[in-house]
Amino acid sequence: MIYDAIDIDCDISQGDIFTNIPRIDISFSDLVVTQDDGDYNTNWEDAILSTPDQEITAILAIKPVTAVVITQDCDATREDFISLCVVDDYLKTIGQDGEPSSSLKWAGMISKKSRENAKVFYLPPDESIGLSGPKGVCFLDVLRVPLWDLKKHRTFRAGTLNSVAKEHFRESLAHFFRRYSYNEWYPFTKEQFIAYKQKQNSDDIVPYEWQQ
Repeated sequence: MIYDAIDIDCDISQGDIFTNIPRIDISFSDLVVTQDDGDYNTNWEDAILSTPDQEITAILAIKPVTAVVITQDCDATREDFISLCVVDDYLKTIGQDGEPSSSLKWAGMISKKSRENAKVFYLPPDESIGLSGPKGVCFLDVLRVPLWDLKKHRTFRAGTLNSVAKEHFRESLAHFFRRYSYNEWYPFTKEQFIAYKQKQNSDDIVPYEWQQ
């Protein structure tokens, strides 16, 4: 497919795919803090107020995930931290219920979503690198890992995107992070806006003062 094998000693590079990266989920409102006299439930605000200027030790859920390096190659060799984006089920990342019923519909959906949904980069399945089904790289779900730590665990690197895929990955990543706020309905008249909103049926479409 669109993946290459990679030697364990190779430098970490943008597009490298790692398995078993620890992802920590923390709740600001429900936190289990550990102290010498035992554990107790609290929230983040109370925890930092009760232990000012000190490290807080807490019990957190850790989940191993697959992730792709998004840090540029020049930075990946010298910076202290590497950024990776989490890989998840493709249909889940695009909010799609139900699987397309044919290869033609799969192809149509993937190409359409690649134009419309800038936050997700499609990864086809490949059992050899642990991708058991269609996957999506979510550019909103970013992990930060120390470079020295990732180097020590390069055995977790399952493969890397090939040269063609890396070009598309790099462009998709750059497009997502350089986006600016824009919509297509700002010049509509009030009547045009009402008709447009009714057709799109989305709460994200909000009128400007001249369209109210």
